[in-house]
Amino acid sequence: MTDHDERGRFYSHIRIGPDPLYCYEWTGCTYNGYGRVMFRRRVTQAHRAAWILEGREIPKGMCLLHSCDNRLCVNVSHLRIGTRADNLRDMYEKGRENLVGLKIRQQKRTHCKHGHAFTSENTGKDRGKWQRCRACWKAKSRRQRDAKR
Repeated sequence: MTDHDERGRFYSHIRIGPDPLYCYEWTGCTYNGYGRVMFRRRVTQAHRAAWILEGREIPKGMCLLHSCDNRLCVNVSHLRIGTRADNLRDMYEKGRENLVGLKIRQQKRTHCKHGHAFTSENTGKDRGKWQRCRACWKAKSRRQRDAKR
């Protein structure tokens, strides 16, 4: 596939507003709110493909940050290069929820939703990531085991 064909196929999945300042929204396949596209024999995020189609490079280990906060936007004038830390800081400053914020909130909790205290004996990690109440976890496992019988 030539670069011209690839560019045409890519832009056929974009809704462009009347003004170049507007977001160019991806209308094709999505995953986690971001556009997804087969680009140069690989599935990639649509905004990254747009950046590369415009002749720009993404340095190794760097991210593209949306200044418009629209995950579907592929307008390169709304994108900028940044680190993962820049992206997390941007999300935090703009008040967007993210898994890092969720993890921090969970660490501040003192009781589970069923009222069990998060003590060192009653607290475990789910796959090493999330705080879990062992009493609730055991009760859930017991219910699942009994349902199989």
